[in-house]
Amino acid sequence: MDRNTARRGITLIVSIVTVVMMLVFNPSVNPARADASFAAPLCGNGSAPDYGFTYDLQQSHWTVDWQGFASEQAVAEVDVILDRLNGDSIAQTMILIQPQDQVGNRVNCAVHFLRYMRLGLPDGERKDNGFVFLIVVEPARIDVHYGVGLGLPALTASELTPLNRAAEEAYQSTHSIDQALLTLVEGFDEVARSNYEPLISPIPTPEIINLPALPSGPLGI
Repeated sequence: MDRNTARRGITLIVSIVTVVMMLVFNPSVNPARADASFAAPLCGNGSAPDYGFTYDLQQSHWTVDWQGFASEQAVAEVDVILDRLNGDSIAQTMILIQPQDQVGNRVNCAVHFLRYMRLGLPDGERKDNGFVFLIVVEPARIDVHYGVGLGLPALTASELTPLNRAAEEAYQSTHSIDQALLTLVEGFDEVARSNYEPLISPIPTPEIINLPALPSGPLGI
């Protein structure tokens, strides 16, 4: 091997070592870290305006991400109850179901989803009456949290926290998300209606217009 060949070989080795050291110690060029930087944040760890969510704001059910956890029949039964609460302008309510590895700060997750989905009436007497339940699915249990809009001040932790615990206990005894969902929503319906009456919009009085009498005359044949 001549001297020039040896030098080229040393230069190549030094270059390879330099690249490896940069990948290991420089976060800006570390592929693993670069991929992580583009990953969506865990629910509850995001920030405004989208908080890391990409959901369509127009959902077909009040329960989101139920597939693989709950049955369509249970979700439909939940829809009936939450449709009535929304129709009565009591609370506009959604439920988000997430596996534990998709959730960071659980309390924030519920509140962020409430804000992202723009729940609650935009104006009027019941403005900002949005509400969210978050069900975090763990290997052997569920953990339930809630987020409540500013327009529902009568709904307090003393009434809402027992609903979370009742749903968790329902799952613990049945291992059924369906049963936990129905326990949660039926309890919430009772609590919400005990604090707020349905808001009935006044029916406008029809305006009566007096038409002038038509002159009498011969009828055509």
